[in-house]
Amino acid sequence: MTESDLSLVNVPLLIGCLIATVAVYVIGYAIVYGLTARTYYKIVK
Repeated sequence: MTESDLSLVNVPLLIGCLIATVAVYVIGYAIVYGLTARTYYKIVK
């Protein structure tokens, strides 16, 4: 087994995937939050 078998070889790819995953999660969360907040304010009003 070589050192590269267990280490992160392509760090820019890892960072890019991490940023893309977080961005997708944040966008999805914002959409759901917006819909929920709008419905809540309609009920309370």
